[in-house]
Amino acid sequence: MVFQYVLAVFFTAAVIILIHLARGAMQTPVPKGRGIKLEVIVSAGPDSAESLERTVNALCWLVQDGTLPAEAIVIRDTGMDYECREIALRLDNRAEVELEAWTGAYGGGISH
Repeated sequence: MVFQYVLAVFFTAAVIILIHLARGAMQTPVPKGRGIKLEVIVSAGPDSAESLERTVNALCWLVQDGTLPAEAIVIRDTGMDYECREIALRLDNRAEVELEAWTGAYGGGISH
């Protein structure tokens, strides 16, 4: 009787694990081809300081987890204010984060 309960728990756990793996496989983006480099560009403009770090942290987590097959997360300056630039410079110290200056309509740009 106890053996049947243990066996039922084991098979239930196995089914749950298989469903979890199948769900993860379905959510994984299309794998990149050979010679292809994927980058995620985060355009940060004025008043984006409070969400920039949260967004980049989430993307870094997905890259490290293997869910997002990107080599780099690029923070593009589209007119960041001082606080946002400080956050971007701090995030640039991570291995997978790059900071890109942009001299567009908003007059942004960090010489880096």
